[in-house]
Amino acid sequence: MRKLLYVAPVLIDDQKPDGVAKKVLNQVSVFSKKYECTLMSYSSNGFRKSDTKGISIINASNSVHRRFGLYSAVQELIKVQKFDCVYIRYPRSELNFIKLLKSIKQSGARIVVEIPTYPYHGEIGKGIVPKAIAAVDILFRTQLKKYVERIVTYSDDKVIFGIETINTINGIVFNNIECKKDNQNKDVISLIGVAAIRSVQGWDRIIKGMNNYYSNGGAKKIIFNIVGEGPSLNQYRNLVQGYGLEERVIFHGFQSGVDLDRLYNNADIGINSIAIHRDKLKSESTLKTKEYAAKGLPIVSSYPVDAFNTEDHKEYVLEVTPDETPVQIESLIQFYDRFKDKSSIALKIREAAQKKCDMIITLEKVFDYFDLMGEKRWEKI
Repeated sequence: MRKLLYVAPVLIDDQKPDGVAKKVLNQVSVFSKKYECTLMSYSSNGFRKSDTKGISIINASNSVHRRFGLYSAVQELIKVQKFDCVYIRYPRSELNFIKLLKSIKQSGARIVVEIPTYPYHGEIGKGIVPKAIAAVDILFRTQLKKYVERIVTYSDDKVIFGIETINTINGIVFNNIECKKDNQNKDVISLIGVAAIRSVQGWDRIIKGMNNYYSNGGAKKIIFNIVGEGPSLNQYRNLVQGYGLEERVIFHGFQSGVDLDRLYNNADIGINSIAIHRDKLKSESTLKTKEYAAKGLPIVSSYPVDAFNTEDHKEYVLEVTPDETPVQIESLIQFYDRFKDKSSIALKIREAAQKKCDMIITLEKVFDYFDLMGEKRWEKI
């Protein structure tokens, strides 16, 4: 079995993994079906190495910078262990990252880099430090093509930084997620938003829409369950308090496991990001839409949801305008009322999405590329 090293400069808390950590761990589980997979990432007290032998923590006390320390740990690992291919979650370019790529290339491994969001200039924060990091990235990413053979992207770009791409979409492991149970409370439409609460979620548009709806005599009971934490949370809380919607918009904080399943079982519609235009994006491949779909929820989004094919998208997704206008709650109610047989809709949505975004399918092109390169490499030996 060929050996794959996955380098993911993200924090993985095995007790409370966030969305990014869950994605990385799911990717590892799928990679492990074809390769002997080793993951190098961060832990709360060092570096986290996981492989077929289990999880071990590498002390980081001598590291000046956590990411640079991870790079050093990877460089030490490839000196003693041979890998056929290396998959890297892109951390931004700078000198130490280029040195790492050079070391991996010299070891004989094939390198594929995943860029989770592209273009990513909208993610650059304000201030001198973020702008300096961006400037360094622009300077050094010109060297990526010397070492990286393919870039995995969820965009439609065929070439990024002079490197050919592997175009795919974000995927999830459907077997890890149970379909929601039938919600018996037909008198209430329960919305749910599950994500890191950042400006691009745009859930303030839902809150403002709810205020407009009830201010104009709306009678249907709508409950919006917001699950997660993040920098926009206080903004949402202030809006809710200002509008007097405390009984209709409920903040649950971070939830997982059976507690999150309980919220999903009571939900009727999943709310995707509806303000990615704030980051100057026109499309995105979010994990939450895949989780909503796996749970069997119709989705509200301000852009096409790649969890479905064209026909299923028309049926199961309500697209709202990609701007700052409040969401019209009347249109949301009409969208929900279209589903006459609500007892079976969840399973239909899940089955439609699984055909397209189960991770074993979304990573297939990566498998194909590594396998093709491996065959060419074995021919030369």
